Amino acid sequence: MCGGGNRAATPIVHPDRVLGPLAGFTIGITGDRRWEEQAELLVRRGAQTIHGPVMHTRLLSEADVTLVDTERALAKPADVVVFTTGIGARSWFGVAETATLDDRLRDLCENALVVARGPKARGAAHAHGVEVQWEAPNTASSEVLAYLQGRGVAGQRVVIQRDGGEPLLAEQVRALGADVVDVAVYRWELPEDPGPAERLLDAVVAGKVHALTFTCAHAVRSALQLAPDPDGLRSALQTSVVPVAVGPVTAAALRAEGIVKVVEPTRPRLGAMVQALVNELATHHRTLRLADVELR
Repeated sequence: MCGGGNRAATPIVHPDRVLGPLAGFTIGITGDRRWEEQAELLVRRGAQTIHGPVMHTRLLSEADVTLVDTERALAKPADVVVFTTGIGARSWFGVAETATLDDRLRDLCENALVVARGPKARGAAHAHGVEVQWEAPNTASSEVLAYLQGRGVAGQRVVIQRDGGEPLLAEQVRALGADVVDVAVYRWELPEDPGPAERLLDAVVAGKVHALTFTCAHAVRSALQLAPDPDGLRSALQTSVVPVAVGPVTAAALRAEGIVKVVEPTRPRLGAMVQALVNELATHHRTLRLADVELR
């Protein structure tokens, strides 16, 4: 869910907004990919939103790196193929298609054990005709590693679609004795224009935002890197501002920064995240009675 274009950190108000469960609350959005969808879900529930993307996911559009890695992956049969992200799986097949290698990539998967790190990766693989045999229950790379370790991959050929810029999972699987092909598809970067993110994070520190959403673990680190006052941001998320994570991996990144009271859904989905936030902020309302009128 990370990446995409940069936009100004301006409030978004639905023209037909009615009083909903988030009326009166301002929610900050740090994500870039699908941020409009997230904002719409929040605004329809009465919230005002401020968008300030803290990172950008840049596809390796020059394709040279991805094509070289793909040709290496296709050079020999694979025992295991790992898809880590939805955007990565889709982009990998897109690059393969431009070089008429997509059928060979499907054949590689058909003759291997296919592992997905979560439902987005599984869904993207399935959309390209690939059947996933095992999916990590909590979308964590550590679960994939533990599964492969328990299964035993020493001496086997494992192809891994890399998540982001660092080949961490590939290095860990290689340490298990596997012959690993690491396929780089995209990398994470800070936004070209950090202004919207800085303004959003300043608003969080100033108490003008009630909750701040994160849709990937890298966004947590980027936010603290971009924040004009990182200690103030961390303190706000520990006290007055509700930190919201799309899933357990992102929540773990927040907790690693000492931000322990994190709102997260039971399923890592945008809609579920918004509902979890609605449930949390429902406890923050106050009810006032003015004459015979009750106001929340």
